[in-house]
Amino acid sequence: MVYLEYVAVLDRYLDAQKVYESILMEKETLFQRTQPKSANMEDDKVKGTHTGNTFEDYVIAKEKKQLDQRLDEARSILDDRGKLVNLKLEELRQSNAIEDKIYRYRHIEYMAMWKIARLVNYSEMQVYRIHRKILKDIQNVRKC
Repeated sequence: MVYLEYVAVLDRYLDAQKVYESILMEKETLFQRTQPKSANMEDDKVKGTHTGNTFEDYVIAKEKKQLDQRLDEARSILDDRGKLVNLKLEELRQSNAIEDKIYRYRHIEYMAMWKIARLVNYSEMQVYRIHRKILKDIQNVRKC
């Protein structure tokens, strides 16, 4: 069943997307420290100025955490996973298995069940049964 392979590849792509997003957020948070902040007017005390350069601190922290390298690697993995998802999607579109067709029509093309029943020449109830089996199979694959 190609749809099971597609779901597995898509899940790994989404995981790679989350990793990329987390590294990007880490970099953004680090960069926000360099941005000027408003003065706190509630304090009466005059504080000395910060002698360090915030941008230099940012660059040093970024190098220490190797953010650019990690971001490039995550982007590369994400791109490769995206290509794999597209290949599996094309393979799914070419498949003639009834489960693959129903999955494609329902979850990729978002068709109504009665329309799918017409396209595959099955009764609507039979399409619902096959779709329930597909969902159960996907759930089992995701557990592993």
